[in-house]
Amino acid sequence: MRRKSRILLCFAVLWILGIAYYFYSGTAMNRKDVQRWKPDISIEHGTANIEDASRAEALSVRVPTHRACSVEAVSVEHVASREYVLGGCLNGEKGFAAASACERCRVFKENSQSVLGCCCLESPLDSVLKCIKDNWNGSESLKRKETHSINAEDKANSLETLPPGKRRWQDFNQDLYVGATVVKPGQDPYARNKFNQVESDKLQMDRGVPDTRHDHCRHKLWQTDLPATSVVITFHNEARSALLRTIVSVLKKSPAHLIKEIILVDDYSDNAEDGALLAKIEKVRILRNDRREGLMRSRVRGADAAVAKVLTFLDSHCECNEHWLEPLLERVAEDKTRVVSPIIDVINMDNFQYVGASADLKGGFDWNLVFKWDYMTPEQRRVRQGNPIAPIKTPMIAGGLFVMDKDYFEELGKYDMMMDVWGGENLEISFRVWQCGGSLEIIPCSRVGHVFRKQHPYTFPGGSGTVFARLVGS
Repeated sequence: MRRKSRILLCFAVLWILGIAYYFYSGTAMNRKDVQRWKPDISIEHGTANIEDASRAEALSVRVPTHRACSVEAVSVEHVASREYVLGGCLNGEKGFAAASACERCRVFKENSQSVLGCCCLESPLDSVLKCIKDNWNGSESLKRKETHSINAEDKANSLETLPPGKRRWQDFNQDLYVGATVVKPGQDPYARNKFNQVESDKLQMDRGVPDTRHDHCRHKLWQTDLPATSVVITFHNEARSALLRTIVSVLKKSPAHLIKEIILVDDYSDNAEDGALLAKIEKVRILRNDRREGLMRSRVRGADAAVAKVLTFLDSHCECNEHWLEPLLERVAEDKTRVVSPIIDVINMDNFQYVGASADLKGGFDWNLVFKWDYMTPEQRRVRQGNPIAPIKTPMIAGGLFVMDKDYFEELGKYDMMMDVWGGENLEISFRVWQCGGSLEIIPCSRVGHVFRKQHPYTFPGGSGTVFARLVGS
């Protein structure tokens, strides 16, 4: 009896060790390993074993039946982190998501966002495994095709001849350009720009900023056949580091074919080289006023010189975020009477930290005609829960950053050319859109950072009171 008990105990221990090895083999492969393996799929006791012949290791994943794939894209990285199991998406939690969107699989596969899955798991196990294998093969083939296409495009770009005197932004000498105007020891770093120029000058021209978009935006597929835009940036005595980062972020964070040109309008800065030196960068044009004209007349001059059908207006101390441009161009391409703005993130004026702004804000104004941000009502926020990345209808847009059709801008009458220096342009353009049958929108999937200051860094000829009185009187 004791001998039989010992034998049973040994079998039990071996069975436990086998189970432990079974689960260990499914988690031992790290992300780097997963990216290299090629699946050899076989069926064994209701489990899909994906063998890596080159490393003699296996990733064993139990395939449940009667499940539906998730709407999320699936990648090998997700499999490595055990967050996705052959098309069953966890959406950030353990367990399978209850989604039924197998039709979306083809979309993900065609865009090479799915490797193992988004396979419908309602079929018998052999059909599921065939789906997985087809997905893998299709994705591998598509990835090779895309890699070849990207390499060919990079090669074409590298061989492209730039106009004489032009260079790519990567080859621009930031240290030489910014170093000529650094704050000297003992000087006030806030004196010239009303933000901490010392901190601004420390940053790289192509510094990374956090992706502050909603998660849904990161999985959205944007159109590629959009109209190109002319980006108009006006400035007066802007800090060179901030101006350079604005330009570089536009070029770096935008599809190249969508940026027709960047027009810098120098509103008679003290040093003409602030803009002239930047004209060496690809796609950058410089227009310099021979006297102070102010923001509105300078923008009109830039818009008149633009060759693209769509205008993008930016302030000179901005940083564009990931895929900021495509969502804006899509809305204008669908309807030329739309004037659209990104969500404007905050770049701290003291330490230049990039902070994401709330997506629950709309533009407004008070009875003193001062622009302000208004929170949506609880009811408006509740309605948006079903689609948090839908365009936000707004009665007013911030005047510094927006996109609109050039013909429509001219149809509106452009800006009032009697408006001086700065201020009121946000209300004026918004009122014109209202009166001419257009609409104003804030696009949540577009994010652009902006340095908000507590004071104006420039002077108002005749005094700010005179300028504002003329603004209200007009």
